[in-house]
Amino acid sequence: MAPSKQKQLSAFFGVEKKRDIAKSCLQWRNKRPRQENGSNFASCPLCSRSFPLHKLETHASGCIGLPEVTPDKAVLSKEEEKERDQFRCTEPLPGLFLYHEFVSEAEERQILAALDGESSQFGKDSLPWVLANFNGPHLGKRWGVHCNLRDRRVTAPENPLPCFVRDLLAPKLKVLKPMNNFSLNEANAIDYRRRQGHFLAAHVDDRKLSKEPIANISLAGDCYMTFRNVASHRNTAAQAEKVFLPQRCLQILTGKARYDFSHAIDHKDLLSDRRVSVTMRESPLTQSSGGDLHNSLVWKPRQPRHPSWPALNWIEPTDEPIPGLFVFDEFISEHEEKLILNEMDIGADGQEWKYEAHTGSHREKRWGVDHDLWSRDVRPPKHELPNMIKTILIPKLNRIAAMSGCVPNDANAIDYRRKHGNALTSHVDDRKKHKEPIANLSLAGSCYMTFRNQNRERNLAVEERRVLLRPRTLQVLTGKARYDFSHGIANNDLLSDRRVSLTIRETPWKGRP
Repeated sequence: MAPSKQKQLSAFFGVEKKRDIAKSCLQWRNKRPRQENGSNFASCPLCSRSFPLHKLETHASGCIGLPEVTPDKAVLSKEEEKERDQFRCTEPLPGLFLYHEFVSEAEERQILAALDGESSQFGKDSLPWVLANFNGPHLGKRWGVHCNLRDRRVTAPENPLPCFVRDLLAPKLKVLKPMNNFSLNEANAIDYRRRQGHFLAAHVDDRKLSKEPIANISLAGDCYMTFRNVASHRNTAAQAEKVFLPQRCLQILTGKARYDFSHAIDHKDLLSDRRVSVTMRESPLTQSSGGDLHNSLVWKPRQPRHPSWPALNWIEPTDEPIPGLFVFDEFISEHEEKLILNEMDIGADGQEWKYEAHTGSHREKRWGVDHDLWSRDVRPPKHELPNMIKTILIPKLNRIAAMSGCVPNDANAIDYRRKHGNALTSHVDDRKKHKEPIANLSLAGSCYMTFRNQNRERNLAVEERRVLLRPRTLQVLTGKARYDFSHGIANNDLLSDRRVSLTIRETPWKGRP
């Protein structure tokens, strides 16, 4: 006969009376020997689920344990079997729960039909599949609140949750124990195509913007997902584990699996040509320090400053050589190029070309906020942004989707001369000082810019790539290209005697109005 709940708790927490269980977490943690691996998680003695130590006692006090499994020889109705199977799951890693056949084959077909814009019981999803490169190339779409990873904010919903999430998946999730107190308000779908080289780069879902747990359902095909320990200093459960995810399988990430393990899908681990995943999370809206909360959360697209341009006349990129690097050929006309170069060389603001050597030998000019390259101090502007930036470039930058939300206040121009041995040392623009994105315009001549992967542990896209930048070409650095890749120009990669680059970005400073 199984021991009573009281005896199990008493043995685990080292107390004899039930009322002692309600004592503060700090008291019993001091009594209990500290684990050698220093983990902040432990398993409940009743249901074996993993919880943070500061939540474990509260959970254990109200835990009813795992449901008893009826012996195989007992005769169960179909309803009882279905209810029992909903609670039976495997846990390949601490906190990772797998539920096989979470949806039926008919429900799977209906979900896929809705996602692909076809008629089904759940209608048609109005959002198209969009090619994306965040955490690896794939086709994707998202609904619910918007998590802005750059600005660390969660803003109001852009698109409502689709019917299959709201009417089918959400009710099923509510009956699962790991999903207690879960309030679904965000979902995204990813369509992987093996023939197109799709994969999922290793990552951990944002630990602060999205709450625990996270649910993900596999559709259309099977795959292996690789979990790697990224907190081995406190978690010795496993270094790496490949988990098989069959069709219609639901996985729920909690505890260690949620916070201490990254997850990824290698291209070779996609076991069919197509696999679709739907991920569901709870991401609380970011609170505002004051003013109208609703207005502060709703993102409003930037309108072009020139009245003759329509609001949605976006400029599309010509190429995306590496994830997050958008290249726009012929971004400006030859006449505009001459006007910009003329204003730079004349020095109408009294500023002359100045020799610099902090990122290679070249001549340079700076406008906008003044920042010290070594102390990281940011000071008021010495020279205001020139007219050619305000009148020619910023109105066009406002028509690029990747530049949405950027308020340029910092610009610098570099004048490269090949015969003088000029070059640009490989570097990453200061990750803390300058915001994402960063725009760079090539003028007067062509060059090859070399991008090198500085973070192979989390970015498996490419190791190194040379990108041709012709005159009048704009490049915008976002995401991986902005943070995971260094960029530089060797002297022999300058394809003409003179090449001028103009970099435009946003650099926050305390004195900004």
